[in-house]
Amino acid sequence: MMDNVSEAEDFQAVGIKCRDALIALGKQYRDADWVGQIAEPPKAADFKGWGGIYAERLSEGRQRSYLKAIVDKTWDLTVGLQHDSNATPDDADLVLEATGHLISTLTRLVRRHDQDQPARCPQCESYRLVDDIQDDDEGEGFYESVVCSACGWRSERAFTSWKEHFTPERVERIANYLAGPGL
Repeated sequence: MMDNVSEAEDFQAVGIKCRDALIALGKQYRDADWVGQIAEPPKAADFKGWGGIYAERLSEGRQRSYLKAIVDKTWDLTVGLQHDSNATPDDADLVLEATGHLISTLTRLVRRHDQDQPARCPQCESYRLVDDIQDDDEGEGFYESVVCSACGWRSERAFTSWKEHFTPERVERIANYLAGPGL
């Protein structure tokens, strides 16, 4: 992006685009279930206000302090760049990187909230759990269990017959996939 720009106005435009991206990010999640009810919601373009609410809802402790700080500081950088008549390529790069980092951080926290917490081994609390699938000796189906790569713990094995596994609906989906254009 920075290859075709050479004047302070061009670098100031980067600040405007980054500010617009942050405003859009603030608008994107304001109706999400995890935001909940807000007695006095910020104005639509108040990214600092929305970012603070998102920090409260998505994080706690030091993560919350960090997210609030980067919401505040990144917004200030973007607005500062758009008004800086002496803006340089380095100023624009800094704002681009800060904006990208904030967007990435916030979306990672949203994704963490929306997904289940990763499973942990009941014996050693490791996250290193893997599915283990083994065919049965008679070829009637397969056994599934979860194994901890850290301590070797194994869940109880569960048997699934091929008939249960390959329901008519699943077979149809597989057939449609295989009949498709491919990769």
